[in-house]
Amino acid sequence: MLKSKQKLRRSQFILIYGPGAIIEGANGSRLIPTLEGLGEENCNDSFFSKYEIKDVRMSSMLSDRDKRFDHHLLSIPSNDAVGIDEDEDEDADNEKRQVIYSTIDFPSWHLCFKRNPPILYKNKIYDDHCSAYNEKKCVDCQKDKNPNVRFVLACPDGHLDDIFWNKEVHRNTKDCDQKYFYWKASGSSLDDIKIECPKCGASTNMQDIYKNPHRECSGRFPEKEELRGQGICYTIPKRNFDCDQKMKVIMKQSSALRFAITKTLLKIPEFDDSILDTLNSNWLCDQLKAIVKYKAQIKKEDLLEEAPDRLDRKGAKILEEYFQTHTLNDLLREFSNMEERSPDYGNAIGEEFMSLRGKNKESVNFSKSDFIDYDLELVDSDFPLKVCAINKLTTVTAQLYYQRNPYLKKEGDKFVESKQIPIGYLDEENEKMWYPAYNGVGEGIFITSDENPFEYAEGIEDLIDQWIKYNSFMDEDRPELSNPLFVWWHTLSHALIKSLSLSCGYNSTSLHERVYLNEETETGGILIYNTSPGDDSGMGGLVDLVENREEFEKVLKTAMDTIMVCSNDPLCSSNEIEDGGVIGSACYNCLMVSETSCEHQNKLLDRHFFI
Repeated sequence: MLKSKQKLRRSQFILIYGPGAIIEGANGSRLIPTLEGLGEENCNDSFFSKYEIKDVRMSSMLSDRDKRFDHHLLSIPSNDAVGIDEDEDEDADNEKRQVIYSTIDFPSWHLCFKRNPPILYKNKIYDDHCSAYNEKKCVDCQKDKNPNVRFVLACPDGHLDDIFWNKEVHRNTKDCDQKYFYWKASGSSLDDIKIECPKCGASTNMQDIYKNPHRECSGRFPEKEELRGQGICYTIPKRNFDCDQKMKVIMKQSSALRFAITKTLLKIPEFDDSILDTLNSNWLCDQLKAIVKYKAQIKKEDLLEEAPDRLDRKGAKILEEYFQTHTLNDLLREFSNMEERSPDYGNAIGEEFMSLRGKNKESVNFSKSDFIDYDLELVDSDFPLKVCAINKLTTVTAQLYYQRNPYLKKEGDKFVESKQIPIGYLDEENEKMWYPAYNGVGEGIFITSDENPFEYAEGIEDLIDQWIKYNSFMDEDRPELSNPLFVWWHTLSHALIKSLSLSCGYNSTSLHERVYLNEETETGGILIYNTSPGDDSGMGGLVDLVENREEFEKVLKTAMDTIMVCSNDPLCSSNEIEDGGVIGSACYNCLMVSETSCEHQNKLLDRHFFI
């Protein structure tokens, strides 16, 4: 592997990493910049359009949130897509060319253990030497292999920076312009790590640095700064100190340093048509609006003549093929249906639920089996379930924002959510906003019922009232999440994911969920699916389970055992939803799953609905 090259899957980039994330490689930690990391020569409409993911529902949802721009989805190009042979040996001059996405050397402070005592130094941007350079001591030192320091500064408004080591060391002494420090570690605790100035002798330890709560926020976003170089880049820090939050020391590997906010939609038969994605083009929409609203005299021949200049090659071909079997009135009808539908995320989820329960079984990116009836065996009741196998399932996942949560943000007397940092790339010339996204293909299991499970339960009236009264989980896109029925279905979903991973050999981190609820009809459903690339993906295991009734009944039984008995009982079973709470009886031993599997951060769970 090239020394400046780190492999990353598209799904990893969207689900876990992305702009603002720190990744660990063989040669140190690197910060992923905004989409400018693809290179100045590639950040343009021509390059992005080559790798665009067309999905009319996702694009419509994003455009509805921000009507100033036309929103598009970008699939980060792979090595194969740009013609790079991963196994080909390249010389140093070609090494930079092979890097698809440049990264930033961050934190910029490193540790050199070839010195005694070890040196904490800063890489210089325009110099071949580090700040602790000594001709005799550094002649054989490969400083690019020295590890980055483990600690950074962050605030809940998303700002990120290096620790100001000089200020920390000289906090209680006069100013000193020393550029590097001794790193003396005598043990494993923070108290045992001493940072000392070799010039004036001032010192501190990591425990004091870690506990300092009064640092002014620098307001820095290193991932948004101008990149210098290619491959492994550097930036010139931009600090405006205009943030009213405090910066806290945090480990660079901490999951609290960056939380990705993504949206996932299924490709469903009703919208799984390439002409609908072509309708998402600004030019074509404007033409059809002119016909509908202003009675413009535009014929299909006019559209076909202009299409090669107004649409990409694929879009023009789709339009040409469509008009071979359809009329302009057919296109206007489909356009009107798209204009009339609500583009918000909640409506998109509702469309999926209706489609999964519906009779339409086949499309290019979707295929399902007939429903099979099962009974969920609970105490004194057999709640009827309908289960079907999703033989082919395609998802579109886009990363829209991220958050930094080094500590709980407080406004007045209340704790509030950390600021969401948008990651879209704005192409001002073409008025387009681009978001990184990926298509996933796999399989799934859909479970639903025509009945309300609460009608099959006894003695849970008080529990239902508690959840209605105390549940503080709010999602403006999905108001049904506050309904106790949603908690019932979500709890069952997690139990099934646990059961599938334990009983059938599936890795729980490779399984994802989507929980549905129609409050009007009081019907709900669960989709458990796998569309991520990996060893478990697309192997038919989920589909085979549904078709083998005896095996799937074992999965249901194991799921019920997971809910009924927890190794943390009676501690786990004694937990109840409280005022301002979001969870009842649930823990990692019984119901909680991987963060990438749950859409709701392991909240809205309660075993008491079943016990």
